[in-house]
Amino acid sequence: VPRHIEVGLITFAGTASVAQSATEDRESLVGAIDAIQMQRGTAIGNAIAVSLAELFPDHGIDVGEMTFGGNGSGSGGGSGGARPRGRSLDDKVKPPPKEITPVPPGSYGSAVIILLSDGRRTTGIDTLQAAKMAADRGVRVRLLMDDQVDEGQRRGAWTTAQRRATGVRLLKDGRIVDVRARREVILSAGAVGSPHLMQVSGLGPAGLLTQHQVSVDVDLPGVGENLQDHLQIRTIYRVRGARTVNTLYRNWITRGGMGLQYLTLRSGPMTMPPSTLGAFARSDPALASPDMEWHVQPLSLPKFGEPLYPYGAITPSVCNLRPTSRGHVRMADADPLNSPKILCNYLSTDADRRIAVRGLRMTRQIMAATPMGRYRPEEVLPGPQLVSDEDLQTAAGELGTTIFHPVGTCAMGAFDAHGRPRSTATVLDTDCRVYRVAGLRVADASAMPTITSGNTNAPVMLIAERTARAILG
Repeated sequence: VPRHIEVGLITFAGTASVAQSATEDRESLVGAIDAIQMQRGTAIGNAIAVSLAELFPDHGIDVGEMTFGGNGSGSGGGSGGARPRGRSLDDKVKPPPKEITPVPPGSYGSAVIILLSDGRRTTGIDTLQAAKMAADRGVRVRLLMDDQVDEGQRRGAWTTAQRRATGVRLLKDGRIVDVRARREVILSAGAVGSPHLMQVSGLGPAGLLTQHQVSVDVDLPGVGENLQDHLQIRTIYRVRGARTVNTLYRNWITRGGMGLQYLTLRSGPMTMPPSTLGAFARSDPALASPDMEWHVQPLSLPKFGEPLYPYGAITPSVCNLRPTSRGHVRMADADPLNSPKILCNYLSTDADRRIAVRGLRMTRQIMAATPMGRYRPEEVLPGPQLVSDEDLQTAAGELGTTIFHPVGTCAMGAFDAHGRPRSTATVLDTDCRVYRVAGLRVADASAMPTITSGNTNAPVMLIAERTARAILG
């Protein structure tokens, strides 16, 4: 799968491995999440990119096209993903991070915002065409900069700019080509791609860059740090007396009927998003707003990419909307074509483990409710034999997987009147300008200082629109 970036609007497509880590006192729990698969560059909602030109088509903003993934697949912020393999770990041994084969690009939907047109997922752009056009331009490998800062640019985070972004370097058909931006460079490679491209270009924590023999253009300690994501815990319940994708798929007649219904009417199971039901709740009644979300799928399988279970079942996935665990995205070496190291640190805090257990217990309460009785739900995963908090914490680690909402790795923050950030972790100002790098903005979910209490689709669109308005003045 090729990786892409576009000049002006810079986007990645492709995948990256995600390794999990354990905290010193919770190796057996967090280590159970030894590796998952995360989309490197699917589109809106997976926190990657929004075309600023699409928002303002009449203003002639030259930002290029948008790439939605290796196959041109759109995204709505969803609940797809591959369940990690659980494993038994000795409490005294901290497992090493594990690299895995990337997951094929796909379309991951949202229980909150699903964009459908004629029975097909859409974002208003021909994604296959956009992906092909980006691929034809070659692999983009680093940002170009100089020290010729225009005094007219010195505002906000650019007030004390030391460097100026001027374009991007491409690797095209084995040749290096430099492409210059006429006005600004807008980086929208997502919470994984944006910090990685900045780091290999000399923008990031000085210690990390020096470690990998990358010249430090601007020391930005917050680039790649503060990684947050929603971890979904995928439970499975067998049901009876209800039509599920499992039961429809098992029968050749109904399987063919699903395809025929889609081809002729653009309706039926093949048009549904990955999650057809969403729900929100508070883990504690004292909370002012919900901090948990469910995505429910009318199907079940051991993990995505594997065959469906041979019986009717549903998958209620529950996730903590306000996790306190923090991870990072860091370059593995100076080669921009190599994937970065992604450490999510899921379930590394007591609060996150506590809410994970609460989510599993609430899921059981919902499935045991009287209206569900007619379907005789039977818990398959994590399994009714697990009753203690410790058992359910371990199960959360084994069943947990990303919901593809990574954010926070180029965090926005407050600046004083002199253009200085109030926190060393701040990378962007509220107009998404990169601190001390004139002409460079980051417009994607990496700008969020804290993850939203819900899907990231609409917030990324709002970030893009705000950035576009700031550019237009």
